[in-house]
Amino acid sequence: MKNSEVKRVWNWFTIADIEREEKWLNEMAAAGWLLEKWDGCFRYTFRRGERGAWLYKIDMVEDGAKGLNGEEYVSFLGECGIEVVCRHKQWLFLRKRVVDGPFDTADALYARLRITNKVYGYAIRALCYLAVICFVATALSMLGRSLTEGNLHDFFEGVSTGLGLGLTLGLTLFYVPAITKLRKQMDSLVKEIGIKN
Repeated sequence: MKNSEVKRVWNWFTIADIEREEKWLNEMAAAGWLLEKWDGCFRYTFRRGERGAWLYKIDMVEDGAKGLNGEEYVSFLGECGIEVVCRHKQWLFLRKRVVDGPFDTADALYARLRITNKVYGYAIRALCYLAVICFVATALSMLGRSLTEGNLHDFFEGVSTGLGLGLTLGLTLFYVPAITKLRKQMDSLVKEIGIKN
């Protein structure tokens, strides 16, 4: 790359907005900004590069024993000419040269259903973990009332109550709607493919 100009961009995407996020990454690439890093939240780092030379795709690595595990999958992608730009936990940001053709072929609907299903499973597991944390925080808050007194009691109760309420609010405002949106996307793709539930 001739120019080493770097650009950091904050952008908001939920786990249910993968297609919109991919579209945005590809628009940035078409304008000559190549993804270099994603911090796992909302900050993306781009480096100036060749306009329209790369296509981007987001994928997830499977945790289970089915199919290729993380490193085997990444190795397989490399053999197919697909580069892993950045990786954060299970999330993979992939790119390949435009001249090598699109990521999705004739079975694009199946590919979209596959990634949507992966993300949906990830979201459900995360929701379960967060619900357990909410329950534990609420239980600790109630337990703290009966076991402690004075300043320690107030601190313990405040932290537990704040954690429980904060997580409950976050789940209600962000996570549950994202999971609902993912479920609707899956249902729509299944209907489009012609598979009956």
